[in-house]
Amino acid sequence: MNIVAIVQARMGSNRLPGKVLKDISGKPMLWHVTERIRHCKNVNSIIVATTNNKEDSIIANLAVKWGINIFRGNEDDVLSRFYMGAKQYTADIIVRVTADSPLIDPDRIDEAINLLIDDNCDYINPDRNYSLLPRGIRAEVFPFKALERAHQEAQSRSDREHVTSFIQREKALFKYGWLKGRNEFQRPSLRFVVDENADLHFIKKIYSKLYKYPEIISLDDVFRLLEAENNLLEINKHVIQKNH
Repeated sequence: MNIVAIVQARMGSNRLPGKVLKDISGKPMLWHVTERIRHCKNVNSIIVATTNNKEDSIIANLAVKWGINIFRGNEDDVLSRFYMGAKQYTADIIVRVTADSPLIDPDRIDEAINLLIDDNCDYINPDRNYSLLPRGIRAEVFPFKALERAHQEAQSRSDREHVTSFIQREKALFKYGWLKGRNEFQRPSLRFVVDENADLHFIKKIYSKLYKYPEIISLDDVFRLLEAENNLLEINKHVIQKNH
């Protein structure tokens, strides 16, 4: 069974252009995301899925330099980009990760993959209410057959842009599974996703205090740090989360 993590990345961003390559502790954010995924026990390979735009060639070139597979496709039809990339690399199960999540949790990804396989699900939601976990530690997991059906049937611009919205909405077509989150991780007010400069500053502070290459930062250490230095939470608490 070929389990592939597809990291969605592009240089364009309305609020923070070029954010996926912003420096965090001496490495681009995208590097940290892929490095954390490398620590997943169940993931066989990683694909960086970027666009055909000239400005995104730097992403493709860096991914190749890091020994990571790439796929380039339509900027707006991200669902097609995922489907074609998964098909090219013969993925049986796909883990969807966004490149603005430098604290993505490899343990949680492994748990989601195990649940998908054990319960024969079509989609694992990382947070049943999509509200209890901090933004930036979640990853979605689904089999190729679910992605293929979404690609074939989803018509709206929103569904083509947001990859899994069709799967999430069409409850009669898909079997769902949900992970039970650890109580200490249920902090919905926290933001570990990078949308604005304040988010980047927050993440940089965490990395400056905890990151020791070649180890990755554990979420347990992050939560202990924020408990001890809760003034850090002021950095990005004002940032408003967009729906997608």
